[in-house]
Amino acid sequence: MPQKRKQSWFYISKSLAFILAIALLINGLLYLYPRLIKKAANISNSAEILPSKPEKWMTYRNDQYNYTIDYPEKWDVIEAKKVPDPSTNKTEYFLLNEELQKVTFFYVGALPENTSDIGQFQLSVHPNREKYSLDQWIDNLKKTQQNTLILVRGNTEVHGITAKNLSISHFAENYTALVFSKGENIYLMKFGINNTNGGNNNEAGLIYNEIYNQMANTFN
Repeated sequence: MPQKRKQSWFYISKSLAFILAIALLINGLLYLYPRLIKKAANISNSAEILPSKPEKWMTYRNDQYNYTIDYPEKWDVIEAKKVPDPSTNKTEYFLLNEELQKVTFFYVGALPENTSDIGQFQLSVHPNREKYSLDQWIDNLKKTQQNTLILVRGNTEVHGITAKNLSISHFAENYTALVFSKGENIYLMKFGINNTNGGNNNEAGLIYNEIYNQMANTFN
């Protein structure tokens, strides 16, 4: 009789352990399933994000810092504020240290929360109180930008102004940038070159790069 009881408890214990394992598995699947579906939807949406080649262009003008630049008509514009917006931590919306003015142009479909900075063209104005040369200013930028790799790729021009071509990497974010001096300030143009998810990476990248170059060439 005791032996039968032991066997009975053994089988009961095994059954309870099996039921518990199944319950944990089901609970895990219920937790993960909606998140996997959401991630798959995000990847699918990102793959469909392709900018259209601009047919019409608008002109952005800043009289305080004396410049104009053209951008595609269907792109949105964010002018950074001096005081951070408590509703967002995106740096497009507020000025960082040593930024006098900043404006970001972006393709409307390219900035859901889950995507990178591809589809952005950002122009920021910085003071040059020390009268640095471009090389000196870039060296100082390297010292102040922690965890950021900044490489000078060569010399170029922006509307007849001597400029430096940079590549900037900050963790998973990658940019191409142009730095040049105008008057008493330094101007930094930065273009997001991160890939979106999905199969249209190359096509989107080519279209964006063409748009970036057109925008940079309109700076005046």
